[in-house]
Amino acid sequence: MDVPSALPTEFDLLCAVVRPHVDAARVHALLREVRDSARILELATQHSVRSHLIRGLAALGWRDVPPPLREGLEVFQHEHLLASLGFVRELHAVAACLHGAGIPFLT
Repeated sequence: MDVPSALPTEFDLLCAVVRPHVDAARVHALLREVRDSARILELATQHSVRSHLIRGLAALGWRDVPPPLREGLEVFQHEHLLASLGFVRELHAVAACLHGAGIPFLT
């Protein structure tokens, strides 16, 4: 028996998408009810699950995802990629220094 959720649609959607086993039908139904894409992005940021949200929605083919939500997640993904590349560059510089000093290390 399905019990109706007392959670706001946006938070309910976030929980439904980032769980280990996604109920695709429920997620699509919730996506059709979404009125505040910015709130979903805000909640995903607060709970540090934006990457999980992207992975879950991408696995569902982005179907029924409101364009502002997808665009916001794509901006985050792009910024995250740039930041990650910066960290890789810094790690490479540290590795070169440690190697030059003969210090063994693992990353």
